[in-house]
Amino acid sequence: MAARSPDAARLAAVIAEVLHRHPAGGLAVGVVGRGGLEFFEGFGVADTARGTPITQDTVFRIGSISKTFTAIAVMQLRDRGLLDLDDPVGQHLRSYRLAAARRSSRPTTIRHLLTHTGGIGELRSLADLFRPTIGLALPRDRTAPSLADYYRGELRVEVEPGTKWAYANHGFATLGQLVEDVSGEPFASYMREHIFGPLGMGSTDFTRTAPIQDHLATGYALRKQGLKAVKDRDIAIQPAGSIFSTTADMARYAGALLGGDGGQEPFLRPEILAEMFSPQYRPDPRLPGIGLSFLRGDVGGHRTVGHDGGWPGFISTMVVAPDDGLAVLAFTNAGSVTPARVSDAVLREMLGVAADGPRLDVPEHPDVWAGSPTPGSACSWEPARRWSSVKATSCCAVSPRRRACARDSGCTRTTPPILTCSGSTSPTWASAPGRWRSAATATARWPRCIWGRCRCPWPSGPATATRPGWRRPGPGPRAWPARRPPCAPSRAAAEARAPGGHPA
Repeated sequence: MAARSPDAARLAAVIAEVLHRHPAGGLAVGVVGRGGLEFFEGFGVADTARGTPITQDTVFRIGSISKTFTAIAVMQLRDRGLLDLDDPVGQHLRSYRLAAARRSSRPTTIRHLLTHTGGIGELRSLADLFRPTIGLALPRDRTAPSLADYYRGELRVEVEPGTKWAYANHGFATLGQLVEDVSGEPFASYMREHIFGPLGMGSTDFTRTAPIQDHLATGYALRKQGLKAVKDRDIAIQPAGSIFSTTADMARYAGALLGGDGGQEPFLRPEILAEMFSPQYRPDPRLPGIGLSFLRGDVGGHRTVGHDGGWPGFISTMVVAPDDGLAVLAFTNAGSVTPARVSDAVLREMLGVAADGPRLDVPEHPDVWAGSPTPGSACSWEPARRWSSVKATSCCAVSPRRRACARDSGCTRTTPPILTCSGSTSPTWASAPGRWRSAATATARWPRCIWGRCRCPWPSGPATATRPGWRRPGPGPRAWPARRPPCAPSRAAAEARAPGGHPA
C-alpha cells in the first residue's frame, strides 16, 4: 500500500482546522517517507518573549518517545549475543537489583520491561507523590544522580511479572542501566555512538548540551490568560524520557524505522523492526497490543506503531505506518492534546481514510452487551431517562419519555443514567451519576450522597420518592428521613425551597 503524495496546502488546512479546536503554543508537524522528510510546517513560536518561530531545527523535549531509542539499544545488544530478551534482568543488571514482591514470584525478564509487564509501578515510595512530577524531575542546577543512587540499591517489583500491563517509566530506566552495564559504556555515550551518530542526528541527545540549549523551545502551560512558562527541570531517569531533538533529526529516525537509508546499524534490519513492531503482549485478540516498546494501533485498517511523549511544557507524538511507508511527527511546546489530534488528522489525510464516526455496530444500551439480567438478582443500566417522577407515579416510572404523562403527573427533569435493580427494594450504591429506581417499589432514589460515597438514610416505600430535603409536591404528608443525611440540606433549608420539588 502506498500513501498519497503530500499536498502542502491541503495538509496546512487540515492542521489549521485542528488548531481551531485544540490550541497550542508552538507546533511542529512533519510527514516522513522512506526517503526522509517530505512535508514540514511550523506554527506559533518557540519563545513568546523573543518571538522565535518554529522551524525544523527547533529543539523539543520528546518525552517518552525516548523509550523506543532505549529499546533499540537493547536490541542491538541482543543481536551482538550479549543478552537474550527472555533472560532475567538480574542476570545482567549490576548497578542495583530488582526486589521481587514475594519469594515465589517469577523473575522479571528483559521482555517484561520492554512491554511494560515487569510488575514495576510508577512510584519508588509514597513520598514521590509529594515531589515534582512524582519524583522524576530534578532542578536544572543539580547533577542527576546515578540510577543506583536514585533507587538506593533496589527497585521494587510490586506484582507478579507478566500478569499485568502497567506503564512503567522505572522499567525503561532499568533497561537503560542494563545497556550501560552490559556494554561497559555510559548510557548517553552509547546512544550517541551507536544510534544518534550513525543516523546523522547531530541535534539529538539525552543530555542538555550547549547547542541544544541554544535552540530549545520554551515549555508553556495553557492558561485562561494565555501561555505561562513552566519551570524548566531535568529528568532524573534519562533512558525513560530525556531526549532533546528536532523535527529534522526525528525525520531521519522515522525514515530508518520505515526501512529507509539510516545507516548500517543492526537495528535497521527488517527482521528486527518486524519483531519490534509485532505484538509481544496482547491480553485479548481484539486489542492491538504492544510491541517491544512500540504502541500498536490501527487507522482505517492501516497498521500503525509509534509512541507519545510528555513532559511539563511539551507534548510529542510519533506515528509510523510501516506498511504504507509513512510516518507523522507532531511536537508542541505547550501541554495540549494537539499533537495527537494533528497526527491522526494528517495521517488520515495522507492515507485517504475518513475520520472515525459513531460506532453503529455497538448496541445503544450497555445492558445488551452482557445479555438480559436475571430477574430478582441482577442489575442493569436502563436507557437514559429525560423525566422522573417526584411522586413515583407508575406512569412516569414506566413511560418517562412521554411528555404529556410527565406534565400531568408532576414529573421533573433528572440526570441520567438510571440503574434498575430487579426484585430489589434497596438501592445499589455506586459512583455513577443519575438517580436510582427500585423496580419492585418504583421508588426514585436520588444520588446526592453517591457522588461523595456517603451512605445517606433514604426514605422507604413507594410514596416517598422525594429527594432528601426537598418538599414533596401535592397533598399528603411529607416524607422525611429519620435523621438528616450529612450531605443533604436541613429541613429548614428545604422549607425555603420553591413548591413543586424544584430548588429556588
